[in-house]
Amino acid sequence: MIKATKQTMFLAILTVWWEAQGQFSPPFHMIIAKDGSGDFTTISEGISSAPSFSSIRFNIKLSAGIYAENIVINKEKTNLTIIGEGMERTIITGCRSKDDGIKTFETATVGKHIKPCKMYIWLTIFKYQYMSEINGDGFVASGITFRNTAGPEKQQAVALLTKASHLAFYKCSIIAFQDTLYAKRGYQFFRECEIYGTVDFIFGDATAVFQSCYISARKPLAGQSNTVTAQGREVSAGQGGFVIHNCIITATSELIASEYPVKTYLGRPWRDFARTVVMQSYLDNSIDPQGWLEFDSRSSDLDLYYAEYDNRGPGSATNDRVKWKGFRVIDSIEAYQFTVREFIHGDMWIPATGVPYTPDFIDWSGSLRRSFSSCKVFVLLVSILTTLPI
Repeated sequence: MIKATKQTMFLAILTVWWEAQGQFSPPFHMIIAKDGSGDFTTISEGISSAPSFSSIRFNIKLSAGIYAENIVINKEKTNLTIIGEGMERTIITGCRSKDDGIKTFETATVGKHIKPCKMYIWLTIFKYQYMSEINGDGFVASGITFRNTAGPEKQQAVALLTKASHLAFYKCSIIAFQDTLYAKRGYQFFRECEIYGTVDFIFGDATAVFQSCYISARKPLAGQSNTVTAQGREVSAGQGGFVIHNCIITATSELIASEYPVKTYLGRPWRDFARTVVMQSYLDNSIDPQGWLEFDSRSSDLDLYYAEYDNRGPGSATNDRVKWKGFRVIDSIEAYQFTVREFIHGDMWIPATGVPYTPDFIDWSGSLRRSFSSCKVFVLLVSILTTLPI
């Protein structure tokens, strides 16, 4: 997998006391295993046999391995959970890219199937016969890596494309270069996931919260800049927006060791009313002091909404941020609307997925501190916090 910096340890310690104290291991209704030890040997058979329009959750265990097949999850496959055996062991990989002469959404490892990639595997999810998205409401994935290995020279190459209501991803890894995660539309929640990429590597117009995730910029082509987000809200009254909450935003070791300079920004506006909020997160020194990047010459005058609140780390200083009319440093009153509880109405649907979440702000000095079950763990966390640059 991707080589990590020392902030990986920081994230690992934090997960001890983030409100998920135990394993995400609901009872399974089906097991898919290539070795024949389960109910089915292919994902296609398992998904096909799952109930349609289910009002209760149907849990599938996806055993470790590489699954080279074409998967169809139509809109009738609601409340479906697929749980792998960990992002290191259950890996779904593709290699399609825009350089192949196809559209961006068609490149997705989780997306429309165009043709197989030699020596790789792919997962394809259709809506009807021509669309390419996860379209089953209530879909949950855990312990799986979604990866597109096309490489930075191949232009856009999506690893995961999501479009449905009330989607949740827990402890998944999403790896590509440009356009890694296409969060297209719908309420979406990503918890304790790892997301790697270069240009616009989290993009789309979903209403999404990324909580307690590890977001790492990779080494792009020479002359390129990294942009973590490219949010695409098209109307001022639109619901879409990205919230990065209690995450670590950092750089891979390959980027740190790059022989040419690379600037990394929190995002750029893909559409005129782009909305992205970064709050209570750790930003390392890979983040450019400007913070945000123009998409074109109009960006500084757009009615976008870019905001930062209560961040820490050497990349969190806002003195030299862009002077756009749409950028602001906000207080707790304004930031509260971007919590899981308010922004994606998480209390109404996340508990049913089984994925842990923090509904409100992270209180570093108060109640969450008291949630430590081990004084030794607390001392270790404090020691890391005090040695990390802030």
